[in-house]
Amino acid sequence: MSYLSDRQYGLLSHRRLLVKLKNSSSITRRLNLEYTLNVHRGCVNTIWWNELGTTILSGSDDQNLIVTDPFTRQVLTKVHSGHRENIFSAKFLPETNDRRVVSCSGDGV
Repeated sequence: MSYLSDRQYGLLSHRRLLVKLKNSSSITRRLNLEYTLNVHRGCVNTIWWNELGTTILSGSDDQNLIVTDPFTRQVLTKVHSGHRENIFSAKFLPETNDRRVVSCSGDGV
């Protein structure tokens, strides 16, 4: 029986299904690069999808935070973070309608 059938019939929890799919080599083999978003001028160290899966937040060595529509490939917002070092983590804050983000960088701020 497949993982999805097991899930459908209550034989596999949602969490276990995610773990099995994430670790599935058959799923991984089907992945390929569709296109590249060239929106930063440095190495991208973090990407984060919003909760609806409609935008991507990215942070880079260029110290910018950029929100991109991955389907149209358009930059929606670009902000210089104020960090003095590379951005290593950035996320949309919950309950802010994707209007606020948090980031941290090598400068510790």
